[in-house]
Amino acid sequence: MQRFGQLEWSQVVEPALRLARGGYRRHLLTVPWTVLACLSVLFGILLLAVAARAQNLASDKEALEALYEATNGANWSNNTNWLSDRPLGDWHGVTTAADGRVTGLNLLSNRLTGVIPSQLGSLASLQYLWLSENQLTGGIPSELGSLASLQYLWLSENQLTGSIPSELGGLASLEDLRLFENQLTGSIGTCQQV
Repeated sequence: MQRFGQLEWSQVVEPALRLARGGYRRHLLTVPWTVLACLSVLFGILLLAVAARAQNLASDKEALEALYEATNGANWSNNTNWLSDRPLGDWHGVTTAADGRVTGLNLLSNRLTGVIPSQLGSLASLQYLWLSENQLTGGIPSELGSLASLQYLWLSENQLTGSIPSELGGLASLEDLRLFENQLTGSIGTCQQV
């Protein structure tokens, strides 16, 4: 069964088809059935779009909550509105687009400690990730390589270790990569600033 967000195909399209076949026509004699069928389909599409948007925003919020938990957010220099019901764009260091999706994360020099969670790889609209000048440890999650819109990745001046994930080499939009002053090994190809 095909699913759209939390709605199933049968919840959206099948009622519209039943309406188009005249299933409700005897009760709505004054409105042409083709108009009602079109309105039902349009309403179904609108419901799918709303459900998809809500699912995307929930996914972004989960990724940010994972960052907060993994990096000791309660002890950050500034954690204003984090984990609150405020819009994500009101959380300190978070930038969002008009649709509410996270496009930027600026937590430079904000006393983050711990590891970078792999869930950040689900921030599909992320354009910049600035986590430099903290005390982050562990490796760079390979999931960051799936951020197709990412233009700036600043992870310098932390305590990151391990190999630089080869997936970062596939970030076609990446303009500025800063990994200096860590204990990282390997390479990802030609870069301006590493």
